[in-house]
Amino acid sequence: MSNKLAQFYAKRSKGEKRILFATFLVLGFAFVDRVIILPIMTSLSSLSQSIQEQEMAIKKSMSVLLHKDGILAESREYMAYSVEAKNPEEEMVGLLREVESVAEKSGVSLIFVKPGQVKDEQGIKKYYSNLECEAPMEQVVTFFHEVESSTKLLKIEKYQIQPKSKDSSIARCTVSVYKTVLS
Repeated sequence: MSNKLAQFYAKRSKGEKRILFATFLVLGFAFVDRVIILPIMTSLSSLSQSIQEQEMAIKKSMSVLLHKDGILAESREYMAYSVEAKNPEEEMVGLLREVESVAEKSGVSLIFVKPGQVKDEQGIKKYYSNLECEAPMEQVVTFFHEVESSTKLLKIEKYQIQPKSKDSSIARCTVSVYKTVLS
């Protein structure tokens, strides 16, 4: 086989030999490019992209580390508001007890307290309670303020106030209170 190739090459003119040599040279370069260089370049490109992604992740981590003290201070500030989620019955009992405690502290007389519904909204549960109370208007306002500023995340959704009787200084209120719990 090699003799036939040598004879074929020997029979060619000088110009044909140059073209044949150039053709084999180009084919050799193409082969080396496709078999050796291209896989290496692809691998290097992939490694470069991976390095850039890791650098971005490190920069983000460094940013968080730089703000670590501020984050910890802020989390301590809001720790009073964090509540471990319990089962719904325990949460409702806790809400009713808290409402009764705030009413007693404010000097408001509770006529009735009823548990309400539970609403689930995007990872937040709201436990509702409906109540009716009576007290002088100053104490009702104090009660409302205590509920709204509670660390137990109590809020008044709606209320209705009217005098207990004509010419009375006692106000009668119907109030809907809810407690927010992160689930």
